[in-house]
Amino acid sequence: MSVSGSDVSIRNCDIHDCWWGVSIQGGVSDGDAIVEYCEIHDISGAGIYVSGSTNENVKIRWNAIYDNSGNGIYTYDSPTDINHNTIAGNGGHGVDIRYSSGNIIKNCILALNTSYGISCTSATPAVSYNDAWSNTAGDYDGCTGGT
Repeated sequence: MSVSGSDVSIRNCDIHDCWWGVSIQGGVSDGDAIVEYCEIHDISGAGIYVSGSTNENVKIRWNAIYDNSGNGIYTYDSPTDINHNTIAGNGGHGVDIRYSSGNIIKNCILALNTSYGISCTSATPAVSYNDAWSNTAGDYDGCTGGT
């Protein structure tokens, strides 16, 4: 599922067996792009992919993102609020954040991912109240666990 534009909401979905689970790219500067209460699993790439510096209000919350071949959540050049998600058993990082600021990762479970629980490259997310464990490469890379 690929979306762009203003006031985009994806709710209560079971998304599986495709290349990208949810792809949010550019054009969300007037309103929120929200992904919530979804199960996103058995995806060939990333469970959720966010890219484009005009995405100012991306909220990913209350989802189960698991058993994907790539990263659970991959966000590039987009401030993203990742809150109350279970991100487990993915073939890459649980969350991979690159080249952005203003990201929040809070109250998430990040477990059993093949690489890191959270990986940050040229990004400084506010990380707090997460439960990260048994990620193969470690729990945090390029950032700290916070409180």
